[in-house]
Amino acid sequence: MGEVARDPRVSSLRRLPLSAFTNLKDLLDRCQKSLDEYLEEKRSSYPRLYFLSDEDLLELVSASGRGLEAHLSKLYQGVGSIIKNDNGLTAVVSPEGEVLKLSKPVDLRDPLPRWLNNLEEGMKNALRQSLEKCLMDTTPDPSSYPTQVLLLSERIRFTERCEAALKEGRSALKNLVEYLETQRARYRGLEDAGDKLTALKARGLLLDTVHHLEIARNLLNVTQQEESSVWAWQRQLRSYRTNKGAVVRCAGAEFPYRFEYQGAAVGLVETSLTERCFLALTQAMKLGLGGSPTGPAGTGKTESVKALGAILGRLVLVFNCDEGNNISAFTSWEFLFLTLTVTLQLVRQTTNSIQGWAINPLNFNQFRVPNSCFFFSLVSSELD
Repeated sequence: MGEVARDPRVSSLRRLPLSAFTNLKDLLDRCQKSLDEYLEEKRSSYPRLYFLSDEDLLELVSASGRGLEAHLSKLYQGVGSIIKNDNGLTAVVSPEGEVLKLSKPVDLRDPLPRWLNNLEEGMKNALRQSLEKCLMDTTPDPSSYPTQVLLLSERIRFTERCEAALKEGRSALKNLVEYLETQRARYRGLEDAGDKLTALKARGLLLDTVHHLEIARNLLNVTQQEESSVWAWQRQLRSYRTNKGAVVRCAGAEFPYRFEYQGAAVGLVETSLTERCFLALTQAMKLGLGGSPTGPAGTGKTESVKALGAILGRLVLVFNCDEGNNISAFTSWEFLFLTLTVTLQLVRQTTNSIQGWAINPLNFNQFRVPNSCFFFSLVSSELD
């Protein structure tokens, strides 16, 4: 190795014996094997690291400032940058500039899997505590709470108001419609009067309020026609407060809210089509299944799944299987451009792998996958 370092020209290698090349190859293979085992150890300790490429993971392990921020955003979709001091990591900043302060600093000197887990739990705890305060605040100030908490608290309040109005009758539903119209006008004013971050929060609240207003008007219309409002209400995504945070229900399905930090991104405009999509996907998830929304490109298949994940407070990882992407875009997983035929084959192979693990789990590396994890395959109809 020293001789090669002194003269790195290829022509200089001609004088080396074959045994030297063999030894160098063996040494390189051992180094690569040790590196693979080291990275696998990190990933098995914190499985979210499987969604980083080897190069990205090595940079994250080094905990360098720029590399740290660049790769944290790949692990946590709501994190754009971080704030740290001598005590460790004290806050995260969303891509939109929203700051989420952690109640306890995260020590970056800990082993990588440990401090990543502490960071994840720290963000979730900060959101839970903020939600408790926001629900106790009768008129929450948008500048005092994270966007995600504001949206969740408004969804919980709407569910409570709507169910109370359904019990009281038509006049209560009319009052609810009037209240939502006033709330809509208020958020429109905030969208124009505030700074950029406040405007984003107001826009998200406005989108939800418009959707809530549509639901309330539909329920009022159903009751005026002397029809049952049970299904019209039960098919909606409904958020409820609990002792541990919140749950989201749709028809007979119930999911705990996971408090994955979403940042201040503006949500999706909900329509009757997205309602049907959410209903179908949540019922599949209730059975432990995923889904495969299909349709022309640009119709919102991916955005609908991402929006559902945001409403449930969950991490959504999207792999765009387009021939314009390279392997590095897919982290430690390799995806190619998938036609419908290949997609079906992928599903079969995935099923066979799971069945193989069930028969002989010793042949596979094991790590716990939570029951909140689901797989969705989006197929463009042009591929038919």
